[in-house]
Amino acid sequence: MHVIVAGGDEIVHNAGAAEFCDGMRRAAPSASCGGPDGGPLVVANARHELMIESDAMRETAVRHALKFFGGIERRQN
Repeated sequence: MHVIVAGGDEIVHNAGAAEFCDGMRRAAPSASCGGPDGGPLVVANARHELMIESDAMRETAVRHALKFFGGIERRQN
C-alpha cells in the first residue's frame, strides 16, 4: 500500500495518515505505507491536492504512484 500526503496540507491533518500507517504496521509488522519507516510518503511543501500542484510536486507524487503500480519512470527528453 502507498499513502501519499501533501506536506503543507492545511485542509487534511496528515497525522491521521500517520496514525493509519502506524495501526497497519501494528496489525501486520511487515506492512508499509511506502514512506520512511513505513509511514506515508510526504510531498514536501505541497498543499492539499497533489494533482493540481506545481509540476515538480505533481511529478513526485505520480512517480511514486507509478512505481508502486509497476509503471515506468518518466523518460527525460
